[in-house]
This record gives sequence, C-alpha cells and structure tokens, in this order.
Amino acid sequence: MFSSCSLDLGGSGLAGLNTTERLDKIRSGGDDPLFIAQYFQYGRYLLLAAARENTLAFNNHNIWLNKMEGRWDGRWTLNINLQECYWPVENTNLPQINESLLKFTENLAEAGARTASELYGCRGWCAHHGTDVWFNTAPTCGDPRWATWPLGGAWLMQQSEIPGKNLPAVERKLRIFSRFFDGRSCNRMAGNLPVNLARKQFFFA
Repeated sequence: MFSSCSLDLGGSGLAGLNTTERLDKIRSGGDDPLFIAQYFQYGRYLLLAAARENTLAFNNHNIWLNKMEGRWDGRWTLNINLQECYWPVENTNLPQINESLLKFTENLAEAGARTASELYGCRGWCAHHGTDVWFNTAPTCGDPRWATWPLGGAWLMQQSEIPGKNLPAVERKLRIFSRFFDGRSCNRMAGNLPVNLARKQFFFA
C-alpha cells in the first residue's frame, strides 16, 4: 500500500545531511524539496502503521507514548483531531485505512444512541467533544463550554461518509438532527447552536 502514491518535487543538495541539519537549513530559509516529499510520505507511513483494518481509529497523540498518561487522557478528540488525521487517506491512495474509522464510527453510533435518548430525549445518536476505548459519548471533558457539545458525531460523519458504506450510522445521525431542528423534542440541545456559543462563553468567563 505504501507504494501506491509517489511525490517527486525534485532533488536536493542537502540530502546527505541528517534530519536535524536539514530542518535547521529549512528554518533558515533553505530549499529542500526532497525533504518535503519525504515528510509527505512519512505522514502516510504513520497512518499505515497505526490505522490498519480491524484496529481502532488512528490516535495521533497517544499511540506512541513514553509514559502511561497521554495528552487529553488518551482520548480521541472529535471536534477536529481525529478527522484531520484521515484527511489525506483518499487523496494519497490509502482507501483501506478508512476501514478503521468506519468501524470506529459504527461503534460510537451504537453507544451514542443511549446518550441521545437519555440526555436529550431524541432518537438517533450523538457524541460529544471526546471519546475513549469504551466509546463514551457523554459530555465528560471538563469545561462545560466544550464538554456540552453533542455535535461530535455529526462532525465525524462528514469524514466517514463514503459512498455505499456506513449508511446505518448516517441514517441514525439524521434522525437526531431532524428532531433537533424542528424544535419539538430536542430543546436541550439548542444551547449548542452556533448562535448560542457566545452565550456559553459569557456565562463561564
């Protein structure tokens, strides 16, 4: 799979230097197109090493740790961190890597159905700011300004909507938003509309 994509930006007279020296040259304004191409492939290598089929989704800041406790308690952050790890997957010809994210989303949707029902009185499913290996979908991330943000699942669906796949999770996600926006059953979610985020900031400033 690694050889399925190549990038040629030209050679470099700095190729004989070690990585630290090459980085110092770039930071000083030097031109090293070969290093940029190698860095591009390094990103693909990390995805291949950590997000293969039948594994958990890629966790960029916690999979390689030199201590027991990782950043953000080792959780997946659903407002951007997890999604951006998968942005290059299709564009760099690594479609198989998406399987780990699709399976992760399916498990999250199953757990999030209970949260949507018990916390908001809605059908469908939701997930908040972060989750963990137990697929916790409740608001558990400390500061209420971002902990009480039930749109993590919807944001994740934008990345995991691949034609012909993950359709049950997409359908269940649409259920909660059909109730959310009609204003009849999910009024407790209204505080998370963009128009109300500034109000949250005011209350907790």
